[in-house]
Amino acid sequence: MDITRKTIISNGYNIPCVEIEHPESKGIIIFIHGYGGNKEELIGPGWRISEFGFKSCIIDLPGHGESNGIFDNKTDKYVETVIDYYGKHTKKLAVIGHSIGGRLALVSKAKMVIGISPTIIKEFSNETKAMITDLRSYRVTESNADTLWELHAKLPDYDFTKKEKSLILYGTRDVQEIINACKKTKENFTEVFEIEKATHGDILVNEKVISIISEHLIKWM
Repeated sequence: MDITRKTIISNGYNIPCVEIEHPESKGIIIFIHGYGGNKEELIGPGWRISEFGFKSCIIDLPGHGESNGIFDNKTDKYVETVIDYYGKHTKKLAVIGHSIGGRLALVSKAKMVIGISPTIIKEFSNETKAMITDLRSYRVTESNADTLWELHAKLPDYDFTKKEKSLILYGTRDVQEIINACKKTKENFTEVFEIEKATHGDILVNEKVISIISEHLIKWM
């Protein structure tokens, strides 16, 4: 497989990216990390998915990793720019995101979407907000201290009935609000998978998660 570092320049954005491409690619998979993360955290999962015959495109969100941008409540437009950029090359395109990246993936314009521990909830508790801010905000260049919550409130609700192909995965040791929201979604949507003993962070490298995602992508494409 080929691996390439590049910067996508589109729609006024400079988007740091790593591409991992299988020589017989079936389609393109865009990976979006969570708040306080970076593309390097998803290179391992991206490599594993590429091995099944895909091109993985792993980006830094604005204000994260190598991005010189600012994380703000318009970050969804940044994601749509990435989708438009790669959508010019193929109709076989899926978006995979983790945490707020999962929410961004699920509500994006992409027709094939996967949310890993996605923040598909109305509101976090003050205790959870404080924990996330304390643990992750130091890795983010953002417009203000409430940017994550402003973006979260702005994004539309996830509606599985409006997606052609979608999938959600979460861990039994995930953030409690995420567990509750995913379980509620599972009542009406069968494509929700609970991963035993997985936490919010280590679910990204869980072998069962890689297996479920790869099976769905192969089926979809």
